[in-house]
Amino acid sequence: VDENNIEQSVDDLFANPDDSSNGNNEGSQSNQLDICSLCGLFEKAEYRYTLLRCLNKYRGKRTNVGNAFEKLVIILIAMLDASYIQGDVKSAKMILILAETFYHKTNEEKGEHTDGADSSEASNGVIAPGKEYVQNRIKGHAMWRSVAFWEEVFHQSVREEVERNFEVEKSGNGGLLLSTFQNIAYGQIYSCAFNMISCGVGQSTVELFIDRMCIANDLSCIQRQEILNGISKQ
Repeated sequence: VDENNIEQSVDDLFANPDDSSNGNNEGSQSNQLDICSLCGLFEKAEYRYTLLRCLNKYRGKRTNVGNAFEKLVIILIAMLDASYIQGDVKSAKMILILAETFYHKTNEEKGEHTDGADSSEASNGVIAPGKEYVQNRIKGHAMWRSVAFWEEVFHQSVREEVERNFEVEKSGNGGLLLSTFQNIAYGQIYSCAFNMISCGVGQSTVELFIDRMCIANDLSCIQRQEILNGISKQ
């Protein structure tokens, strides 16, 4: 198995999401993998990362996956299971993003496609009539019940934002301004809390997470309350 096999399998999955004959392209059969073979690869992190990279390239191309929806759900759950067992936060974080992006129409008409613009509906918490996002199928997974997972997601996201901002804004001693760091922490706490609720995590657990992260990152009581007020409206 190499990256070309995985890439061909993903391309085939997305080739024509409304065509029930998906996967019958004779020219690609030799390179593509069936669902069972693909899911069997996820014990190795390198294969998970390859598949996620291949899926990610479709976020801006085709978010309505049509008849490929059920196959995509199976693939992402299998990958999420492996990530949970191995503590792979990086993969699980990307799976969540993809799950908030890809959907199918519950009353889908043949031949109807939409572009990447629709992905904002799920990421903004909007439940669109006639649509089901992959997130709805994976929100009960054990990964999302782990507070340690969300704390690691928070720390990873903060590190990424700090790296992006470090060269843009420096203090006199060459470090990132405290106010900039606190703004980053504020935004990531809110983002994690919002996703926790979207994944079915209990309100008390979410509030405990907010308390711990606000205290650990020196956010004020006012900022903490703003976050609590924001998620209570979701």
